[in-house]
Amino acid sequence: PAASAVAAVLLSPGNILEGLRGVFTYSGGSPGSHSHRWTRVRPDGTEELALSSGGPCSQYEPCSEDYGCQLRYSVKPVREDGVEGTWVSSAVTEMIPAPLPPSPEAAHESPKADSARNDRSSPASIVAEPPPRPKSLSPTPPLADDASVPRSQSSTPPP
Repeated sequence: PAASAVAAVLLSPGNILEGLRGVFTYSGGSPGSHSHRWTRVRPDGTEELALSSGGPCSQYEPCSEDYGCQLRYSVKPVREDGVEGTWVSSAVTEMIPAPLPPSPEAAHESPKADSARNDRSSPASIVAEPPPRPKSLSPTPPLADDASVPRSQSSTPPP
C-alpha cells in the first residue's frame, strides 16, 4: 500500500478556521484502517506530536497550543489485509493564528453573546487571516524521538 499527494487542507468557510483535514491518494489494493498523525511545528522548528489515531479520523481541530505554530499531517496507509505502507507527510500548513480580541462593539452586547465570542477553546472562534504565503516552505526535521515520520517531499496543496 502507498499514499501520495498528501496534504493538510484548512476547513475555513469565510474567515473562520474550523479545523483541518488530511487528504491523500491511496493505491495498493483494498484500503484498510490507515494511521493518521498531526504534528505541531513550533516557530523554533521543533516538532511534537499533536494527535495520533488509527482508523478513519483524518481531521484535526486546532487548540490554543497550536496558535503561532504550523501543523503537518502524516498518514501510514494500511491495506485491508493488514499490510502497512510507510509514513508519508504533507508540507507544513501556514501559521495557525490566535483568535482576535472582541471588537469594541462587542462590549455593548449581552454577556451571553460576549462569553460565546470569547470561548477560545472553540475552533470556530479562530479568525483565519494568515500571513502572506511564503514563496517556498523550508522542510523541518522529523520528530527527534520518532524517526519514522519522514520530511515532506510533496508540494503545497493546490489552491
